[in-house]
Amino acid sequence: PARVAPHRPHRRTPSRPAALSRPLRSPPFPSLRQALKHFAEALRLDPDHGESRRMRARLKEFESLKKGGNDAFASGRYAEAIEKYTAAMDLDPSNVDVCLTLYTNRATAKFRAKDYPGAIADCDAALGIQPRHFKALMRRAACRMETEEWQKAIDDYESAKEVEPDNVNQAGPALRQAKIELKKSKRKDLYKVLGVTKHATDH
Repeated sequence: PARVAPHRPHRRTPSRPAALSRPLRSPPFPSLRQALKHFAEALRLDPDHGESRRMRARLKEFESLKKGGNDAFASGRYAEAIEKYTAAMDLDPSNVDVCLTLYTNRATAKFRAKDYPGAIADCDAALGIQPRHFKALMRRAACRMETEEWQKAIDDYESAKEVEPDNVNQAGPALRQAKIELKKSKRKDLYKVLGVTKHATDH
């Protein structure tokens, strides 16, 4: 008689999340927290999945650097904040979603450190990713107010108003001030005649 092979129970292998096989940014995760949760779940189901382990470690490092930058900025340590934001960007410079936020954060830190050309460069980079980015337009306009590029500041404030027309409390007053400064610049500049800056006070 024919021999019957013994029955062996089917072993279920742990399933991986559907998104595990796709790149992190295609489509992007809505938030860093969700991305970390995704890779933690992937590792729970498959602890030996090396790519998930590497991605989770990189995301944790990014989270630490960004938080360090935010903490340094809040404490007025702008040079340290700039350094942290730069290091965070260096982890994945091709990730435009990440870099957009970090460029605007670093621009703000550079603005506070009075590095206006550096801040403008970061705003330019952010606007190269998203041309209608309200915060980048507002920050670049503020830098141009400090460098007395009145017309360029007006152009940025007007663009910001177009992006968020209901946000009149930010762009509106700043735009009016930029127009006032432009008119002043077209008249005889008494500040320069007196040898003082526009920030001088009557001490």
